[in-house]
Amino acid sequence: MENYVGKHWLVDLITLDKFLLEKVDLVQEKILEVAKKSSLNILKTAFHQFEPEGVTGILLLTESHLSIHTWPEKNLVTLDLFSCNDDFDFESFLELLKDTFKANEINFSETKRGFTKKTETNFVR
Repeated sequence: MENYVGKHWLVDLITLDKFLLEKVDLVQEKILEVAKKSSLNILKTAFHQFEPEGVTGILLLTESHLSIHTWPEKNLVTLDLFSCNDDFDFESFLELLKDTFKANEINFSETKRGFTKKTETNFVR
């Protein structure tokens, strides 16, 4: 990484199977599977079940964090991944998400975070 400490991705996906998003046990199982297959190092997790359906969860990683939020009524999953690992393969992560959550639509954005070098464009005086 040149003059930043990590990359931050925001991901929205629409699933063909809202059942995958309803219950905490299944969402937790699926996102842990994706994280492990993506070689993310999990330190701790916390998940919450909303009623009647929907889940929010966070994985504390050695690389930073991954959060997931589901809206089954909209077939929507939103994720937030911050990683300070230069070698992280985001494209493979995205493919795993798509396959695991049976997504037919994915949108994402990427931002470099934590600038470490002062420049005219990234610091306010």
